[in-house]
Amino acid sequence: MDKELKKELQRDEIGDALKGARGFMIRPEVVKAALAVLGLVLVLSGLYYGQKFRVSQAESAFARATEVFHAEVGALAPAPGSAGQTFQTSAEKFEKAKTMFDDVAKGYSSMPAGKRARYYSALCLAELGRIQEAEAALKEVADRRDPGALEPAMARLRLADLVLQDGRAQDAASQYKALIDDAASGLPKDRLIFGLASALEASGDKVAARRAYADLVNRHPQSPYVQDARQKMDALSTL
Repeated sequence: MDKELKKELQRDEIGDALKGARGFMIRPEVVKAALAVLGLVLVLSGLYYGQKFRVSQAESAFARATEVFHAEVGALAPAPGSAGQTFQTSAEKFEKAKTMFDDVAKGYSSMPAGKRARYYSALCLAELGRIQEAEAALKEVADRRDPGALEPAMARLRLADLVLQDGRAQDAASQYKALIDDAASGLPKDRLIFGLASALEASGDKVAARRAYADLVNRHPQSPYVQDARQKMDALSTL
């Protein structure tokens, strides 16, 4: 009898506990709080997956613009592995690519793809020979403060290249020097030194140019620019 009584008491205790829990769960304030938490979870989930979808859209749009940027020009048939697009002229290709990059930059301005698109839009301007517009666009990207992003440093490098291409060799040399001194740029030093040497050579400072080429050869013997640097050194040594 004692055992049966204990079992009966245990069942009563469990039943009372369940009733108490049920009563607590159906209290209006508890139901409202639970619904609020559930609603918040649903909203946050929607925002998360919505953001992931937009990021995917941005990257896809950027990839399509990049395919145009690298498309063949004047080819009778698409090259193996290409996206299948060909253009009659470089101008036609880069005009289309710029339009597509501008759309990505405008539609996804705060996303990584949108920021990269601004940089590539500036490259399209340079390819189209619109030097002043390209320079202004590259400066805008270069001046952006975005920790961890490569585009500002890349824009500074391409800006120096553009200035050198435009015949302003001394200005280009100053920009290459600033990039070399910037340890946080993340740009390959051999590329920067070669650019500096080229700018010094173009400016007429042959001694400094040869010294820069030698610096590249000595400090970066495995660089893909070494062979060109050696040839430049030999040519400058005869002057």
